[in-house]
Amino acid sequence: MERLFAGRPTCTDGRLGKENLYREAGVSRATMNRAHRILAEWDWRTAATDARIPGEARRDDELEELRVEVRALKRERTRLQGRLDASATVIAALRQQLDTHLERCLLRPGHRPDPEAVAGRHGLQ
Repeated sequence: MERLFAGRPTCTDGRLGKENLYREAGVSRATMNRAHRILAEWDWRTAATDARIPGEARRDDELEELRVEVRALKRERTRLQGRLDASATVIAALRQQLDTHLERCLLRPGHRPDPEAVAGRHGLQ
């Protein structure tokens, strides 16, 4: 029992189950089932540890930390996607305004603006 709880099994995979308990003890299942005091202690100790060996507990803690990090990264990605979408909307509106302005300049009677000069005034060079 102590080897299993310490995470140092010699005959099993180390999981905290009764099958591993009797295998680590080197006795039959029937013999283990007659050891009521040992089984009561086993039940009490496994209930207190949530039936996880130390490696499993560390793994589960690390997984929870990673899940928290993933949730935070998803929120950040959503926030950044919103900013990107807003920027694209502003750029599209500015392009539309520029196109409208250029059309007015080009369609004005008797007025032939220099395209390079127009582009320069609007920062398009």
